[in-house]
Amino acid sequence: MHRILLSTAFVALTLVGGSRAFALDDAAFCSTVTTEANDENKSAPYDIDAVTKGAGAQFDCAGKSFTSNRALSVNQGDLAAGWQDKLTAAWSQAFCADASWSEGVKGGWTVTGHYTFKDGSVYDVVAKCP
Repeated sequence: MHRILLSTAFVALTLVGGSRAFALDDAAFCSTVTTEANDENKSAPYDIDAVTKGAGAQFDCAGKSFTSNRALSVNQGDLAAGWQDKLTAAWSQAFCADASWSEGVKGGWTVTGHYTFKDGSVYDVVAKCP
């Protein structure tokens, strides 16, 4: 069986905002996630890498949550052992490296990647910033 290793390109993101630091303002961060979700939804489906397509996003400002959906053209069983840990680390790194998203995560927002595999199985990953 062919094994595919998920790379950091797997979670390549087009994040809104720069790397400017700021104290978290939930209303302002809601504007950030709203813009990101709208951009993802307008562009969907879009290629992220050879096996991953962006499939839109949802957000709930009152619930402080943002979910980016990904559709994979491979079965979950085709992936190399340890892919979950690598994906989790890459997802968190992508968001935590951006000051505004990092502040949002640290401020109690849940930033989720929802991955749906070709076989219908799903895997959710949540950003954690130290």
